[in-house]
This record gives sequence, C-alpha cells and structure tokens, in this order.
Amino acid sequence: MLLAFSTLVMAQQKVVVFVYSNNNLNEPTNALRSNIETALINSVGQSYIVLDRTDEFHEFMNKEYNYQGEGYVSDNQLIAAGEQMGANKICGVVITRYPEEGYFIECKILDIKERKIEKKATYPTNNERVNDLGIASSQRIALHLSKQLGVLSSSQAEALVVLRVGDSFDVKKLKTGICYFPNCRIGYLDNTRKHGIVFYLGELSSTPDYDCGPTRAELDLLYQNKEILGLNEEYWSCEKASSAKNGWGDWSHDKYYTMDFSNGKIKKRPVVHNIRCREISVLRF
Repeated sequence: MLLAFSTLVMAQQKVVVFVYSNNNLNEPTNALRSNIETALINSVGQSYIVLDRTDEFHEFMNKEYNYQGEGYVSDNQLIAAGEQMGANKICGVVITRYPEEGYFIECKILDIKERKIEKKATYPTNNERVNDLGIASSQRIALHLSKQLGVLSSSQAEALVVLRVGDSFDVKKLKTGICYFPNCRIGYLDNTRKHGIVFYLGELSSTPDYDCGPTRAELDLLYQNKEILGLNEEYWSCEKASSAKNGWGDWSHDKYYTMDFSNGKIKKRPVVHNIRCREISVLRF
C-alpha cells in the first residue's frame, strides 16, 4: 500500500493555473480559474496537484516582466514563473475580447522541464458566442476546455454539464430515429435542470408539423421563456381542434390549435393555404 501511494504521488504533477488577458477586462476571472483548477484536481487518474500561487504568480510577473494585468505573455515567461513557483506544469489561460464577436479563450498546459506545449484547447470552437465571464459561463468554458485537454472522464464531463434555456442542443444524443433536425435550442427546463424541451423553428407553413409539432401544453411551456428565446410569432400545435365533416375525407378545413406568442392567445386555425403560421418542432429530453 505504501509503495502504491508513493508511486501515485510521484506520478502527480504540480501545476499552477494563471488566467490573464491581452485586453483590459472589466469582469473578474476568479470563477474561470477556480473551475479549471477543480477540473485538474479531479482529473482522470488524479494526475495533477494544483498549487495555490495566484498572488505570487502576479507578483513575479509584475516584478520580472512589468505585467499589469493586460498585454502579451509568452510561453517562456509563463514557464519562468512556473519554475519560480516550484511547479512541474503551468496551465496558462489567455482571454481575448473581440468587440464584435465576444470572448475567445485559449488554454495550454506547458511542461516546464521540456519547455514545450503539452496540451492545448480553445473555446468557442463553433459559431457559439461568449458574451460574459459570469459563473455559469465560466463553468461551461472550463468544461469544454477540460474535455479538449483530456483531463475529464466522460462521466465527470457529463456531471458538470450546466443546461440553460436558449443554449444549443445536440439531439443526436437522444438516440431517436424520428424528428431529427439541426440547430436545436433548449426551450424549457424542468426543476431538475436536466430535462425539458428542445425546439427547432421551421418556415411559415399552411399545415402543422404532424409528427413533431408541440402540444398546446408544450407551446405554453415555450411561451414562458419567449423573451429569452426570441419567439414572438404565431405557431402551429399538433393538436386538432376540429375535423371537417364533409364525408369525403377532405382535411383541408380541419382546424388545429395555434398560439400567438405576441399575446399568449390560443386560436383555432383551419388548414388552408391563406392561413400561414410558423412551424415549430419539439422533442422532450
């Protein structure tokens, strides 16, 4: 047991996390640093020992490189500071703010002995925009960076996921063979914050989405979050209000319930070409 413990300690790497920016930031970065430190502490195989040297790090950078909280920091400067702290690794997180596009975050783990980049991650990696560095955003950023760096197991990553109304959602994870559509967003979350409704907006249509259209109850749940979601039109439900009784099986005058999100009113609309509402598709998860 003692031998196994000694082997584990020797295998662990002492790491210092330093979050800095090339711009003058008006937001604190403590939440981002703390979430990344937590991910490293709980890494697969417990590979890292995180050294709490933030104040010393800033003091060293100010003294040696006149770093005042903004400006370019080279890898060599980070490595020199890490050596001063007695670390094996340095995890540098640089934040760049683009006025029209939001924040871009780059994270790299540097090996001090080898003086090279060991791992690197960036966020965002798609069309998502990062507008703030608040607690929820920082947790999401740290999660994505940690997953790219390979320090979290799949179960750890899943446990850290924070869902928010309005976020994009990959419906492939639902493993359903029907109603697949791209660019889904979370429209509603229940009290667990793990289950709810995702939706996809289609075109103006004279007919509802019979297969994946929302019920009136589901429309009402989406309506509760209409400001966040930017929904303000009239939308079809899949619930039929009445059927045409002409004996010929003509469905063109069947009526379906709709909801006008500008005022919350439920209406009964006939399925005819001069009545056009926005088609909306939903899936529960």
